[in-house]
Amino acid sequence: TEAVLLTTKTKIARLYFNVEQTIVNPSSAIKYLGVWLDSKLTFGVHIDKTVVKAQKTISALTSLMPNIRGPKPSRRRILASVVHSQLLYAAPAWHTITQNKKQLQKLIRVQRTICIRVCCAYRTISGEGACVVAGIPPIELLIKERHATYCGLPRQEARSKIITEWQNKWENGKHGRWTHKLIPNIEKWITRGYGEVDYYITQALSGHGSFGKYLFVRKKKTTPQCIYCHAEDDAEHTLFECLRWDQIRGQYLHHTKKVFNIGNVANSLVDGENAWDKVTMIIRHIMENKEKESQMMQSLIEED
Repeated sequence: TEAVLLTTKTKIARLYFNVEQTIVNPSSAIKYLGVWLDSKLTFGVHIDKTVVKAQKTISALTSLMPNIRGPKPSRRRILASVVHSQLLYAAPAWHTITQNKKQLQKLIRVQRTICIRVCCAYRTISGEGACVVAGIPPIELLIKERHATYCGLPRQEARSKIITEWQNKWENGKHGRWTHKLIPNIEKWITRGYGEVDYYITQALSGHGSFGKYLFVRKKKTTPQCIYCHAEDDAEHTLFECLRWDQIRGQYLHHTKKVFNIGNVANSLVDGENAWDKVTMIIRHIMENKEKESQMMQSLIEED
């Protein structure tokens, strides 16, 4: 037998229960139907226990989701759903936790980790950007969705509501601004029904990858310059400006009659499977070959 005293008082007299000659002292928290109830009903203990459990699951799944040559993101999302099921269990009972930024941040950190695995991103990517690229709504919105459906709102209407809120947060956010340029409309992105991101596509979409400026900021390179033309090298420069890739960009222009720029790429990503294949082929060619050539140059420098 376990017991917990539910009270808002800070100071109370010591209580205990005598059950058939056995003394039962109230605990600070008990588990009831899978939910940890603490004396103040803050659900802080429940969040802590849930986070630990989810982190163990992520560790077990990590070996199944390497960034290169792993399963496709659609299959990764199935694995990620295991973690989300743990995080969102009984959410209607404790949904008010989203008002506590400290507790909510614990859930956000766990979700960010699994989203990074889903979209094969560098671990430095922002949580906002990782969620968008992976196509998984932020955890605070998923909690709201669970509570809304529990209260009787149709599932489709609840999902539409959180997508609208997600879009507003995305447009007014501080992080993932490069990703926002390429994926401005979340609903079109997550409902496209075709195309899988991978390690190379995600680098281009996030701006975190084999880019001189990114590596320089993280002290992985001595200069932010491009290895080909010595301009400051970021995702925009690599994809749309560097002369090294003019020929492959010319192929895109030849086949689509469109210039390979930010606007056309953003539209092509959500403009049908054929447009997706054409633009991702160019992106993958640039990123994959640039990474190989960068490694070759680095090896030659180290040998010298």
